[in-house]
Amino acid sequence: MPLPGPPYKGTFQIRDTVSHAGWSESLWLDTPDFNVSLTVVRELADLRVALLPERYRLDRIRASNPKLPRVGPADEPKRHGSYKGDGTAHRQTTTLRLRLQGGGYQTPYNLGGVPGDVGDATGPNPTEAWQAAFNLFVEALRKHCVMVCQPHRSREPRQDNIAAVAQGQWNRVDITLTADTFAPEQIGRSLSVRISGTEAKRLNGTRIIVPVDATHCYTNKPITVPSEVKPVGRLTLPREPIMVTIEQVLAEKLAIRKRGLGHSYRRARRRNRPRY
Repeated sequence: MPLPGPPYKGTFQIRDTVSHAGWSESLWLDTPDFNVSLTVVRELADLRVALLPERYRLDRIRASNPKLPRVGPADEPKRHGSYKGDGTAHRQTTTLRLRLQGGGYQTPYNLGGVPGDVGDATGPNPTEAWQAAFNLFVEALRKHCVMVCQPHRSREPRQDNIAAVAQGQWNRVDITLTADTFAPEQIGRSLSVRISGTEAKRLNGTRIIVPVDATHCYTNKPITVPSEVKPVGRLTLPREPIMVTIEQVLAEKLAIRKRGLGHSYRRARRRNRPRY
């Protein structure tokens, strides 16, 4: 089976040796295969460890590709942070908010495991030693990593492309389009699309549809629509993401990252209440 092309993804799994809470950080890689990706992740891991205080430990690294889920080489370095500084560290919920920019696009990146002398609530104020290690990390990001972004939409006026809407079998909605919209490889596969402007208000929104041919599709769930619906509205396919070169990395501020937004922390244990 041929391997998928870029982008690949490099993942760091880091743990707080005091609270035993952990989190993961991921970067997109412009690499051709799994072996090269893992080599790049190892290089980035060396630079990432140099930014961590001794309290934090890099447990695991992994190279993967979203087109082949649950596949990819991994390694378990189990390396403690090598940055000395003043020996203090912020809690694992505190992150340094980075802003990756390039080609008119931008995306945030949260750097966890922040040393205590790198900054406070007023903003980043790193030491010379940490700043030098950070500059090396940024240089490696610009060399090996990319941003995966949705392309900007054109400013041209949108044209309606829905020719007919009708109630189909099992109360699914049959949709006919005015022009060829679906590619041959999309026929018979579930697609997430955006439907807007139709008189069937329940149909508007993000829907899962299954194309039958280039101009016909149906919803995968039953939706009740009026018996007569005027042929107006637009069906929009998702835009294919693009890879954008990282040109600049900005350190914005220290922030508190909440659970469920990319960092996974250990759930607090239930306190044992005394019985009387």
